[in-house]
Amino acid sequence: MNIYKLKYIILTIIRIFLFPIIYLVNIILDKSNFVILFSRGKGLGDGVIITGLISQYKKKTKSNIILFTELEEIYKNNPNVDQVYNFSKNFYLFYLLILFSGKKIIEFNTKTYPYKDIFELQRANNNKNFKKTLAEVIGGNIYNYIDFENFKNEIFFSEKEKVEYTQKFEKVIKEKFALIAPVCKNDYIPVRNWGYEKYQKLVNQIDINWYQAGTANDRALDNVKQLSNTSIRELFFLIQNSNFVVANDTSLNHIANCFNVKSFVIMSGFIHKNWVKYKNTIVVAREPQIECSPCYLKEPCFRDVQYCTEDIKVEKVKEIITKNTDYITK
Repeated sequence: MNIYKLKYIILTIIRIFLFPIIYLVNIILDKSNFVILFSRGKGLGDGVIITGLISQYKKKTKSNIILFTELEEIYKNNPNVDQVYNFSKNFYLFYLLILFSGKKIIEFNTKTYPYKDIFELQRANNNKNFKKTLAEVIGGNIYNYIDFENFKNEIFFSEKEKVEYTQKFEKVIKEKFALIAPVCKNDYIPVRNWGYEKYQKLVNQIDINWYQAGTANDRALDNVKQLSNTSIRELFFLIQNSNFVVANDTSLNHIANCFNVKSFVIMSGFIHKNWVKYKNTIVVAREPQIECSPCYLKEPCFRDVQYCTEDIKVEKVKEIITKNTDYITK
């Protein structure tokens, strides 16, 4: 039996027996004008998107928001969150919140039963017309409160942070610079990656100071300064002060949206391009897209050549960047 189906059946049975208590807890929260929102997701981009969802939910409901997360740093100084708690301090708390989910205890996700995630669900249904944004997927349970046409993520800095980061990165931000991330953090989906060699050729041909975002374990691009030792909050600050960012479908795009920084997303055929689209996003993809897209493949491409990425030439990416910025090629 599918493990996710089994979990769903067990949860449903328990909730039936506890329904009066679950209902009462949610009613008490409603009367007190509190809502508990929670996500155990560890993806930085997903966490940033939740800031935009919370902002609109707060404005529509005027509720006092309690947030449970594993990414506390994202919500620091956020005026829309009244209290933040970290799941890592209590592993079983997530399952307790799942159990008591209701009108005022809400998880950030779209239900994908009996599949593990949205990709497995769409692939199983052979759905080629799934064109929702990632924000619509994560905000599925509060969909009626969100205006996705005017959606925007939000990061807030304290005055102390602004002074500290400005001093620390004074030499970086006084010059024009761009951030680049040549590898997807979700490396369990290899088809999303455009490739280091192509990124190397790109930075060699655009005359701007390049900084590479990522971890210390990432392969470093030549002639690109590394930012692997920066904190999440420092990364936010650097993106805010950058001229543009370039990456695959990664968290850089979602962070850039917070500050209306141009974001060039080199998009494979893994998912529809709407998945990453914001008003500040410029998607670079194969046109027309290959017929097997979206593939939702978590394993390597089954073709001899992964045309959805291989057909995106360095010259084309360079042309799009220079057309949409004031930087010249070398």
